[in-house]
Amino acid sequence: MRIPLTGCGVFLVTALLLPAQTWTDRGEYDLVLAVRAEAAPARQLELIQNWKQKYPQTELGRVRAELELSACAALNDIPKIVAVARQMVTAGATDFPGLYWLTLLAPAAHDVDPAFLAIAEQAAKKLPESADQWFGPGKLAPGLAEASWQKQRMEIDVLSHRTLGWIAWQRGSLDVAEREFRVCLEKNPQGAEVSSWLGAVLALENTPDKRVEAVWHLARASALDGENSLSAVQRRDARAMLERVYRFHHGDLDGLDPITVQAAASAAPPAQFRIETAPEVQLRKQDELLAQTNPELLTWLRVRRQLEGPDAAKNFEALKSAPLGKLKGRLIRHTPATKPTEVVVALQEAPVEEVTIKLDAALLGKAEAGTVLEFEGAVVESWSAQPFLMTVRVEKDKLLGWPVVGKR
Repeated sequence: MRIPLTGCGVFLVTALLLPAQTWTDRGEYDLVLAVRAEAAPARQLELIQNWKQKYPQTELGRVRAELELSACAALNDIPKIVAVARQMVTAGATDFPGLYWLTLLAPAAHDVDPAFLAIAEQAAKKLPESADQWFGPGKLAPGLAEASWQKQRMEIDVLSHRTLGWIAWQRGSLDVAEREFRVCLEKNPQGAEVSSWLGAVLALENTPDKRVEAVWHLARASALDGENSLSAVQRRDARAMLERVYRFHHGDLDGLDPITVQAAASAAPPAQFRIETAPEVQLRKQDELLAQTNPELLTWLRVRRQLEGPDAAKNFEALKSAPLGKLKGRLIRHTPATKPTEVVVALQEAPVEEVTIKLDAALLGKAEAGTVLEFEGAVVESWSAQPFLMTVRVEKDKLLGWPVVGKR
C-alpha cells in the first residue's frame, strides 16, 4: 500500500517561500535551491550531504530530512528510508512523511531491537492523527474528494494496525498481535500479507482451534492473486508453513487443496469450520474398517465414547431413550450359577466387565466363561464411570449364543 505524499510537496514549496531570516545565509539558500532543482535522486542525496556538512545546525532540519526522505524513496532504498524516517520520528517530528514511511517499512527493517520497536510503535500510533492534520478536509489537500479521503484514511488505519500487530508479534505478545491483525482484515479483507502474519501468530499460539484458523489464513495468503497478493517467494513460504501446520494438526495433507480454494474466497472461515485432528483421522479410519469387519464392536465403541467424553451425563440420558443396536461380547460370569437371570460380558478383546445384562426370564443351565453372546434391543438402565460398567435390560429371546437351549 502506498499513499501519495501530496501534502509533502505542498509543505516543501511553502518552506521555500519562508522569510529570508529562516535561512542561515545565502549559501544555504543556494544549496536548497540546488537540491530542489536537481532531478536525479542520487545527485540530490549528494547535495543534501554537502548541506549537512556545511550547515549541521539549521532551522530547516525538518525540510532537509523530508527532501532526503523523498530522494531515498525515489531510489527505493529501503534501509536508508527507514534510517531517515527513524531519525525524524526520534527527533520528535509529527509530520506525516516520517511517520508514514517508518510505519510502512518497519517490518522490512533489518536491525530490529527493542529501541527500534519502540520508535516504530510511536510512529504507528501517531500516524492516523498526523494524517488527519495533513490530508483532512480543509487541510493541506483542500481539493481532495471526500470519498477519496475516506478511502485513504481507512488505508492509513490499516497500516497503523498492521505495524502495531507486527511489533507485538516481535515482542512475543501474540494476543495483541492477533487482535491488531484481525482489525486489519476487518477493514481490508484483501490483505494477503496480514493473512499470512495472522496465520503465523495463530500457529504459534498452538491450540487446536487456533491451528485450524491458522490453516485458513495461511491457505488464503498462499492462494490470493492480484493487487494485494504476496510475492512469489512469500507465497512459497506461506505455503510451506501452511503444510507444516496442516500436517501437524491433521497428520497428512489430505483435504488441504479444497480448503485452500475455499479460503481464497473469504477472509475468515465459516462459523462451523473445523479440520480433523490426526487422532480423529486415525479413529475415523479405524471405524471405517470396523464397519466392514466387526459392526457390532463399532456400535459398542461409539456408545463408550459417548460415556467417556465431557458430556457423558447428557449422553447417558439420550442413550436411555432408545434401544441399542446389535452387540456381541464374551461371557465373563453369570448369576446365579445355573439358570441365570443376569450375565456380565466383555464386548472388547480384553476380558474386562463392561455390560451387565438383566434378562426378563431365566436362561437354562449354565455357560463357560468366554462363550460368545449376541444381543439386541438392549434398554439402558444404569451406568458407572469408574470402573466402567453399564447395566441393560434384554428380552431373553433376543440373547443368542447361550449353549443350553430347550433343556431343563
